[in-house]
Amino acid sequence: MPRNWKKRPGFTLIELIVIVVVLGVLTAIAVPNATLWIDQAKATADSTTVRTMNSVTTLYRSGLKTADPFDDKSVASDALMQKLILGGYMSGSVTPQTRDGVFTWDVDQQTWRVYIGDKPVALSPLGDTFTDISTLAVTE
Repeated sequence: MPRNWKKRPGFTLIELIVIVVVLGVLTAIAVPNATLWIDQAKATADSTTVRTMNSVTTLYRSGLKTADPFDDKSVASDALMQKLILGGYMSGSVTPQTRDGVFTWDVDQQTWRVYIGDKPVALSPLGDTFTDISTLAVTE
């Protein structure tokens, strides 16, 4: 004789499996995007740091009464950063947020840059200089 099962509130096994599958698909989509957003945020932070370092370097150089160490190709970037710190223009040494990134003083361009390996990172998505940006706008 069959028992009369009372209707109980809750989920069936099939409903639970469907929910788990949907959550798995959403996670598979969201995780790669989240890592991309994190990498973009780190690159933006580095670009902002470079702009700040360029500004404080300009202030430091405007107050010099001796030879400018930023014009000397033999002075290492770390030593130049220490001069900014000792001069009171920066509170401490900064390190890039991007993996394998290095802040380097480019004597030829007279600016701080972020390098990943031997490749410089652009200061903006459009490029570094007015020429880069205007050339990009013309080609598109």
